[in-house]
Amino acid sequence: MVSNSLPSTSPYGNYTVVDTVPKGILHMVDPHWYQFPPMNPLWYGLVGFWMVVMGTLSVFGNFVVIWVFTNTNSLRSPANLLVVNLAVPDFFMMLTMFPSIVINCYWKTWIQSAVFCEVYAFPGSLFGWTPLFSIWSSVFAKANAVYNPNLYAISHPKYKAALEKLPFLSCATEGRDSSSETVSTATATAINEKSESAEGSIIHCNELLDA
Repeated sequence: MVSNSLPSTSPYGNYTVVDTVPKGILHMVDPHWYQFPPMNPLWYGLVGFWMVVMGTLSVFGNFVVIWVFTNTNSLRSPANLLVVNLAVPDFFMMLTMFPSIVINCYWKTWIQSAVFCEVYAFPGSLFGWTPLFSIWSSVFAKANAVYNPNLYAISHPKYKAALEKLPFLSCATEGRDSSSETVSTATATAINEKSESAEGSIIHCNELLDA
């Protein structure tokens, strides 16, 4: 009698989600997964379709963010550099991750080798941990802005621009120094002219008295 059952690679002899895993990577599968029944084939199609959509949007979206923020001078601020640092690992993560997921969803199992499985895991781990450091830096910057607003405001370029409109709140800058020197020179010139005019008037009065 010919058996119509599916071939299983499970060492436990029962049908599990691990049944279709190639024998070359069975040693990488944790025994925890042997307790779950096989997946409905519909899930492979849904996951594959979802990864195509989200992978494409993520790759192009993060590329646009990197391109715009690095090529626009007005957007090159420290805070925006953290945004770019988040977009870069997200871009490379989806670029290296989602094509393989789509291929494996089509075949409903892992079709690459055991070595490729380890190589595949490396960029996922690398680009998964990298954004966390950027997020922590962003959180520190925002927390510093909330709990120490004076320090954050002093370093902000808009604060410096506002001080230029209110000279009495800030120290002298190069522009104000030059304008102050111009005003001082004009004042000194006016005083000298008035002094010369007063001396001329006194001399004229003395001449009239002598006459």
